[in-house]
Amino acid sequence: MIDNDELSAYDDNDTGVNENGEGNFSAGVHPHSGFHPLAHQPSNLGNMIAHHGSPSPENFEHNSTTSLDDHIGGTEVMSCAKFKMVDQMGMAKSAILSEVVFIPQFSKTISPKDVMDLVQKTWGLTPANMLINCDAGSMHPKALATQKLSAQPQFSTWMEDSEAQLRLKREGTDTSAPVSPTELAEECNIVINQLIFQRLLTIFSAVLDAASLSNNWILINRASSTGSSATAELMLELAMEQTSQRPVIIVVESFNRLRRFTNDDAKEQIALLEKLREISEPITAYDSNDFRVVKMNAKYSIEEFDNYEWWTDLATHPIPSVPHKADLQANGLVGERARWGYHYQSAMFTSGTHYIILDGDETVFPISALGSVGNVCANGSTRAYKRIRSVIQDGRPLVMVSEREIRVCNVYEPHSKTKKNRIQLNNTGGVTQAFASLHKALGEAIHTSEDEEDNKSEAILKKLEIMNNVDQWTKTFGIPEIMMFKVSE
Repeated sequence: MIDNDELSAYDDNDTGVNENGEGNFSAGVHPHSGFHPLAHQPSNLGNMIAHHGSPSPENFEHNSTTSLDDHIGGTEVMSCAKFKMVDQMGMAKSAILSEVVFIPQFSKTISPKDVMDLVQKTWGLTPANMLINCDAGSMHPKALATQKLSAQPQFSTWMEDSEAQLRLKREGTDTSAPVSPTELAEECNIVINQLIFQRLLTIFSAVLDAASLSNNWILINRASSTGSSATAELMLELAMEQTSQRPVIIVVESFNRLRRFTNDDAKEQIALLEKLREISEPITAYDSNDFRVVKMNAKYSIEEFDNYEWWTDLATHPIPSVPHKADLQANGLVGERARWGYHYQSAMFTSGTHYIILDGDETVFPISALGSVGNVCANGSTRAYKRIRSVIQDGRPLVMVSEREIRVCNVYEPHSKTKKNRIQLNNTGGVTQAFASLHKALGEAIHTSEDEEDNKSEAILKKLEIMNNVDQWTKTFGIPEIMMFKVSE
């Protein structure tokens, strides 16, 4: 169960608060709703759960695709609130006060004008130039490289440096025993993974910096039917610790998604959001400047997910929901490098600036009305494959991330030679590596070869870089994607 003080009034005039927004959070009463902090009325939460249904595992609808049966509030208008996200010690995660809007199950149709009113009038924001959706799949960001990826020619310098480092470390120990190639490859792969992680951290930090300067917003859409990327979300949170820039970060969350998890973090998160919704005000009456801010305890710290191996033991840390079919390997289990993500995503993303909370899967919010969406991609497995393929088919802006550099490519239509602006980055493995190598092979075949044989699918297939044969998407990747690129370009 949650602590009595996990949702209580926040006073930014308290003398214990420093310039970074860190300090003590005092109890108080909401000036409009009559809300009393849980510290003063712990029975309120129990009554609320008893009335609306206890968030126990047996009440969770793991495979439900319907909206909540018991809508809290009984109103068809959006409602708003404001909170301060704090860590488990009660310290502010940042100086930002987060805004939240609750979209009821039976909300009236939300028009683009309604969205702009929410953005400009309610939240006081200038509309975004673009929304940026980041996707790096579900593998842990420190375990993206397979040994096959590390052995690619583009990693030769890193491999040589890694081997030199490892041999130096062995000096002064048992140098009589030769290092087997297999052992050396495994140890070098660990170093390569660390190098890729550091490069990606730099790139994600640059994405945040650029977004802040250009009024581009980061989009975290956890209510999407195809899911969202735990890897990209963790990388964004880690990058926020590296930079002082804070762009607008829109988080779309769903009560129904959270109800599919059975662990304590999910149950406590639902209870906190339901309590926050109880004190929220109708959007027509809400005044952000007048609303008494409350604090909300984050249900995780990013340090918990520094090492994916901590989450691999299913006896100690069972997967807290029914796994996505696309995540299952041949043995019927979620791969070890992806298990951490189910725990990470069982609670609300903690680093957003603005939250859109949906009542259920049938609740609709027109995200497209917030602005056009560009996509930044790295690595990725089967679920990411479906998302990235959809982006390519729709012709939406796409960036594929490299561990080394950013390359701006011009995509040409095969016959007209007309340029289409698209930025490509590669060499992070997974589905991004495969799509990037295909994109490159098609470009080379069209522009540099006079031999029609090089344009045939067989020649292009030989140039594909698929770094594992375990993920489901690798079984069929090839001809369908070649045809898709040729049609879309």
